[in-house]
Amino acid sequence: GADVKTFEEGGQLFSKDKNTVYCGEGQKVVGSDPATFKLLKYNFATDKNNVYYLNTPQVASCKIVPNANPLTFSEVGDGIGKDDKTVYIIGNILPNTSGISIISGADPATFVLTAAQHGIKEYAEDKNNKYVLSGSLDA
Repeated sequence: GADVKTFEEGGQLFSKDKNTVYCGEGQKVVGSDPATFKLLKYNFATDKNNVYYLNTPQVASCKIVPNANPLTFSEVGDGIGKDDKTVYIIGNILPNTSGISIISGADPATFVLTAAQHGIKEYAEDKNNKYVLSGSLDA
């Protein structure tokens, strides 16, 4: 079980103690580093080795974002993050997708959300394009 003296609650997404990082309802995040583990604002977390996301809190599906750079990773919005090379979106935001997806062609250096309508549609842009990110963010 968890070490009660060092246990830190991170909302319903992630929590940790000195030995283990947990997601959802107690699923261990294998390979994570509790000493450097940091919960970001929404669905992502980082440690010295990886970027993690929680796809659906009800299922407690914690996964590593493949090839993401934890040193440069930041959240753009709920379910959307970026590092120095790539913009990522958690699949349950887009219709008929799951897991983590890459917003192809997006420029992470200039990618920003421009508007949101209470979790129904989000709009984003970078120096090259404008994006409509559809789906329910509250699902």
